[in-house]
Order: sequence, then structure tokens, then C-alpha cells
Amino acid sequence: MKTIQESPAIALRQITKAFGAVAAVKGVDLSIQPGETVALLGPNGAGKTTTLDIALGLIYPDQGEVKLFRVAPARAIDAGFVGGMLQTGTPLNYLRVRELIELMASFYPNPASVDEVLKRTGCDQFQRQLTTGLSGGQAQRVRFAAALVGDPELLVLDEPTAAIDVEGRREFGEPCVNWSKIERR
Repeated sequence: MKTIQESPAIALRQITKAFGAVAAVKGVDLSIQPGETVALLGPNGAGKTTTLDIALGLIYPDQGEVKLFRVAPARAIDAGFVGGMLQTGTPLNYLRVRELIELMASFYPNPASVDEVLKRTGCDQFQRQLTTGLSGGQAQRVRFAAALVGDPELLVLDEPTAAIDVEGRREFGEPCVNWSKIERR
């Protein structure tokens, strides 16, 4: 059997999805190899988020096949291969930022260093703050830290810089680009 690094990270074959009369995704074929960085670009309503939701197994396609590392999305996620930061959602209420990231790390067999993830995402500045008191940009950084802390083989980001100020957007890519250099637990 091929190793995870020899398998496509994402393989979508002839994916279609409609919501009533609206065809959100029509015949998408996509193969992304480990180590590749890919951006889905298009206007609002083009089906980018729907495609990512299908890839992550959050919704099912009407037709087509979805594999992450040659297995169903649920199996890849259960194995800890995937980290995701979705376009919507809020961090768990009434936890401190550090507590939330430590909790997320506890779900994985070989997580990244919580201290390093907090530092790389800029969350170290407000790690003692309750998640209920975060600004939109801070909450976005916390979602990013939660996606990274499992040390995933595949990182899926949907609108990752929404609600982050201009300076923060410039800094945002650094943790992704230099992720291979991050300290592990």
C-alpha cells in the first residue's frame, strides 16, 4: 500500500452538487498532491466553499467521488490527517484561548507545540483572554491556530483572512509557508 505522502491529498472526481434548482458545483475534477498549495478563486457564489465542504465530508455530493489520501474524508479526519479552518463558526465559548488550543491538541496523537502555534499565529498576545471576548480578527487567528495544532498533513482554509486587518493579512501567510519548521511536542 502507498504511504500517505505518495497519495493525492485531495482527489475529487466529477463532483456535482445542487441546492434545489441552483447548481453550486458542476463536474469538478481536482487532484492536489501533498506539499502543494492551491487556491480556489472565483466570484461569490461560484461554489468554492461548497467544494471545500464536500472535500471535508461536511456535505455529500449529488454525484462524484471524494478521497483524502485515498480514503473517505471521515477516515482521513479521524486519523488526524486533516486540519480545517472554515469560513464560518466561532471558537468554543468560555474557554481561554490557550485552553482551547490545548484542548484541540489533546485530540491528536502527535500535535504541534501549543506554545509555538500560539506564537506563530499571533494568539500568544491574547492567550489568557476568554474566547467570548475576542474581536473578529482574534477569533479568526484562534480558528487558524486550532487548525494547525494537530500538525495535519492537509490544511484546508476557507476565507482565512476574513475579519483580519491589513497588517494581519500580510503576516497571515507566514505560519503556513514555514510550517515545516515548527517545533513539535
